[in-house]
Amino acid sequence: MNSQPDRPTVVVGIDGSEAARGALVEAVRSADRRGGRVRAVSVFGPSETWGPWSFGPGSAMGLPDRLEMEREESAVACRMVSDVLTGLRSELGSTPEVEVEVEVEVLPGRAAELLLDRARDADELVVGHRGRGAVAGALLGSVGWACVLHAPCPVTVVTAGAEKTSTPTVVVGIDGSDNAGVALRYGWRQAAWRHARLRVVMAYEPLDAWAVAYGVPAPADGGDRRRHMSDELSRLVEEVRGSLPANLQAVPWETAAVLGAPTSVLPDESRTADLLVVGHRGRGGLRSALLGSVGLGCVLQAVCPTTVVPMPAPAGLDAGRAHDAERADVPAHAMPLPVGPIA
Repeated sequence: MNSQPDRPTVVVGIDGSEAARGALVEAVRSADRRGGRVRAVSVFGPSETWGPWSFGPGSAMGLPDRLEMEREESAVACRMVSDVLTGLRSELGSTPEVEVEVEVEVLPGRAAELLLDRARDADELVVGHRGRGAVAGALLGSVGWACVLHAPCPVTVVTAGAEKTSTPTVVVGIDGSDNAGVALRYGWRQAAWRHARLRVVMAYEPLDAWAVAYGVPAPADGGDRRRHMSDELSRLVEEVRGSLPANLQAVPWETAAVLGAPTSVLPDESRTADLLVVGHRGRGGLRSALLGSVGLGCVLQAVCPTTVVPMPAPAGLDAGRAHDAERADVPAHAMPLPVGPIA
């Protein structure tokens, strides 16, 4: 157990897959930047989820021994942690085992519920994503979706095969909403920790995006709208920057108002980024499930790791209690499936 519970904590879900390995690498790097620790959580399903089709008196195989399963899962998890720390030794220093403490938890139960519980007091939750493309949603898995939609802390989704770029860059997608401002502040801190430049992107649709569909002639633009969007973006960024401490204000930054749908623009921006940051729409009840098409598109299609930043808990309500209240408002049929891959 950790002897310094007040240290920043990064929780990561691992299950032995390559996607989980990538998530663990990102979690260790994140903890190193924060001066914190990693809690690696491996979950094996409870006996009631195994079903008569695979185990039990009527099957060819006997019911697995829980302690034996726990030992096997623990061995796999500890081996992965050891391999990742060894691989990162040259990057993090000669003794990353000392610099970044990794605590391994192997637990029986439902992965989504246990990861969300561990995220209550965490600074970040990291999960793996097995790939991109038409079936990307299925590859993220029900557990990954549960974490993205309901975790009270920022959630970073790491796509299998994601690589660092030659010029460290953090991209933040904003739209002027309150949660976009929260995401921008988070992205600014990440850029400082990573010694990266910050690129703030606002995508905007062409004026005829809705008009043509209704037979209305598109008004002339002449570049005025692009200039207006660029000016508005710069104003928003300067406003946030002015509220930051001096060390964050020193981070090099740039803005880009890009013509196109955000669901296309931001994943394209991720191709030359080390991290893509977007905001979550809100808290409470079914609004928690409304990540939005932009957030969904980024999580599923981005090439680099993507962090989804939720709105902070209301004043006087800590993140854990807000998380409990939120889940209590969500009907059972709206919750993610309880059993599925970590990544």
